[in-house]
Amino acid sequence: MLGSAYLAAVCFCPVLRSQYAIPFYFGGTSVLIVVSVTMDTIQQIQSHLLAHQYQVLFRSRSFAAR
Repeated sequence: MLGSAYLAAVCFCPVLRSQYAIPFYFGGTSVLIVVSVTMDTIQQIQSHLLAHQYQVLFRSRSFAAR
């Protein structure tokens, strides 16, 4: 929901810039690229944290089995 609202705001930035003379120096494409890279980075961090949690879980089970 938040992502779709952000994309809608990015789509309306050129309209606001032309009607209200609001300075907006980023193009829609560059903002979309930044958002995409940020979302991918967050996903990679979450994957790393999840893998670390599994490693801790397996270590605790291997010690319990001994």
